[in-house]
Amino acid sequence: MNDGVTVNEAPAYYIVAVPDLPDGQLCRHDRQLLRAARGLADEAGGAVLAVIFGEPRDDLAASGVDRFVTFQGQTFAGYAPEARAAAIVAITSKVAARHLLLPDSLAGGADLGRRVGAILGERAAGDAWRISLTETTRLAAARNYDITLATPRVVLLADDAAAPRRAQRHEARAVATLKIAVQPHIRDLGPLQIEPEAVALEEAELIMAGGRGVTDWHSFYTAANLMGAAIAGSRGVVDSGQMPRSRQISPQGQYGAAHACLSFGMSCTRRQLDTLSERARVVAINQDPNCAAMRRADLAIVGDAQAILPEFVKLLDRRRGRG
Repeated sequence: MNDGVTVNEAPAYYIVAVPDLPDGQLCRHDRQLLRAARGLADEAGGAVLAVIFGEPRDDLAASGVDRFVTFQGQTFAGYAPEARAAAIVAITSKVAARHLLLPDSLAGGADLGRRVGAILGERAAGDAWRISLTETTRLAAARNYDITLATPRVVLLADDAAAPRRAQRHEARAVATLKIAVQPHIRDLGPLQIEPEAVALEEAELIMAGGRGVTDWHSFYTAANLMGAAIAGSRGVVDSGQMPRSRQISPQGQYGAAHACLSFGMSCTRRQLDTLSERARVVAINQDPNCAAMRRADLAIVGDAQAILPEFVKLLDRRRGRG
C-alpha cells in the first residue's frame, strides 16, 4: 500500500471488467460490476483490469481498479459490437485473464458479453448474482430459479448482484492500448427516437408515472421525453382522458423490467407497487408523506409535483446542454 492506495505490481491473475459507461460515466450497474471484479481479484492476489471505451470520466481508483486500458476513436464509438468485442478478446488474451465480467444489461453488456464468449469458445453465464472464483449462482427459468455452476471464464452480472464493499483505493494505472484491426459488417445509424407512448409498460426500463397531483401535462411529457421514460398514470388520470387506458398502472400488471420508477403526484396502492420488481428504484414526489408510494420509495420528496415538474425539466435541459 502506498499513501493509502493499494498497488499490486505482480498480480497472480487478472479479472477483466468491461463497464457499460452510459453517457460516458459509471452507472450503478457498472459500480456493482467493478465491486464483483474486486471481490474475485481479492480472493487470491489478483488484479482488476477495466476496459474503457472512450475517455474515462470517473475515479476508477475509488472503484477498486488496478489497471485500465482505453480504446478511443470512431472505430469504437456508438454501437460497434464487432470492434469492441475484438478489443476485449485481444486484451483478455494479452493478460491471460482468468475471468471476464460484463454487466448483463440492455445498455450493451448483455450483447457484447455473449459475442465475446462466442469468439473465445466460452459459454457465458448470464444473470449471475453471486460469484466467486470457484462457483457462480445465476438466475434461470425466467428468473424463477437459481442454478449454481463452476464459474465460467465469461460472466454477465445481474443488476444488484454485488454487495457493498469497504472503500479502498487502488492504483488505477493506465496501460498501453492495443491496435485493433477489424472490418465491421454492422453500421451504426444512430438511436431511433421512440415516443414514450410507444414503449409498452411491461418492457420499459424506466417509468414516469403521474397521478391526480399533476396538471401540467406538458412538463410531464417533456420530462419523460428527455429521460426516454415510458409514461404511466393512475386510474384517475386515465379516466380524465390525459392518457390512454394502455398506460394505466394496473394491479394486475407485471412491470418487472423496470429498473426505476418516478412517481409524480401519485399515491398508488400496495397492489400497484407490488407489480414492480423488488430491485426497482422508486422516486416519489407527493404532498402526502404517508401514502403508499412514499412508503415504498427509495427517495421520497414531500412537495407539490406541480411546482417540481417545471424545475425538473429545466434541470434535464441543462444536463443535456439545451438550457
